[in-house]
Amino acid sequence: LGLFLPQPFRLDVYVDGVKLGPEFDAANAAAFSGAGAPRLPTQADAHGVHAFEPRDRRFYITLRGGAGRKAGGGEVVLRLRMVVQLSLTTSVAAADFDGASLISNLATLLSIDPSRIKIVSVQTRAQVAGGARRRLSEGSEVIVQIAGEDEDEDDPVVDPTPAGNNVTNATDAANVTVVGSGFDETSVAQVQSIATQVQATISDGSLATTLASAVGGTVDVDEVAASEVDAPFP
Repeated sequence: LGLFLPQPFRLDVYVDGVKLGPEFDAANAAAFSGAGAPRLPTQADAHGVHAFEPRDRRFYITLRGGAGRKAGGGEVVLRLRMVVQLSLTTSVAAADFDGASLISNLATLLSIDPSRIKIVSVQTRAQVAGGARRRLSEGSEVIVQIAGEDEDEDDPVVDPTPAGNNVTNATDAANVTVVGSGFDETSVAQVQSIATQVQATISDGSLATTLASAVGGTVDVDEVAASEVDAPFP
């Protein structure tokens, strides 16, 4: 199943009410329990294995049937959360990138819980260039998402195949639900506050210094983007 995300959002995956950990994230080379990460999910992967592909802005997830069932190996809920997304370029090679240190330092700088920060992609410069033959300098490109404070998980169902500003082109699949985090004024204000804080740390140079200290190399902030939703809020 592939979901096109026209703007930054985080999708948390739940199976039968249990949130899946990073061992199910095929884009997470450090924590994924399978082989070959970072990569996209395949039909051979376990039910719920997922990954975000930043180049085509699609979230992929593997759905498998259980014994005697056609609807899937367990009910899947994709929880949509608003985020601030940072696109970074670092001189450190992807294989040497210290994601845990970056998350820790960034959380300290912004005075937030580290669980709100997720590294969704670490790619070599060659991967980002699409395998181009031109010579590329050593280094990697990193996408980091910072979510608002965790909210009540008894969230309303938004739409299994939503349209508009949020998620589009969702392939029909049985037993899959996409839910939002309410997207009320508080959620929007939290994300706007994070974005303002991040911009301030870019202006005073503390963000680049903090990230460079974490990864052991230079870091450039290429883009800062935040989730946007249409009003009125539900």
